[in-house]
Amino acid sequence: MPDVSALADPLTGFTIVVTSGGTQFGVAGIGGTSLAAPIFSAIWSLAQQYHRETLGFAAPTIARLKPGQITDVVDTSDLTPFNLSGTIYDLSGSTFFSASDIFSANIPAVTQPNYLTAITPFHCLHCAFAVSFGADTSLTVGPGWDNVTGFGQPNGLPFIQAVGSQGHGHH
Repeated sequence: MPDVSALADPLTGFTIVVTSGGTQFGVAGIGGTSLAAPIFSAIWSLAQQYHRETLGFAAPTIARLKPGQITDVVDTSDLTPFNLSGTIYDLSGSTFFSASDIFSANIPAVTQPNYLTAITPFHCLHCAFAVSFGADTSLTVGPGWDNVTGFGQPNGLPFIQAVGSQGHGHH
């Protein structure tokens, strides 16, 4: 279960470029826990340096933070007003979906109107990947702690100042 959230989308995360002898031979987008965990570890390390003390386990401290020290991540999108449509091509032919089709209750993959399912040529010219959002109903985002974003994202210096034993900065 998450305690915090951080940048984890491989499409907007970090790009890793591998070179050898001045020649580039690999590029990859990185996201997910592989990116979010080091981001948070770096913030926690900065907080320990700031307070000049070992902070211990983060989870109990994070649970006590106030608004402004941690930013709750909540869904603020609403895609229903947009005129979205799409066509799915398979071996049987093509199927067109209008905006009303996409958001209707007859399509079980779209469980709510705030996230869509997309197919993208992600780092590949001759293949496609299905990217879905909102189809897993066991994952929910809401006010306070949730099982997707935890308590939220650290809010820079106010977060760092709040996590020390005194709850404020020493410097």
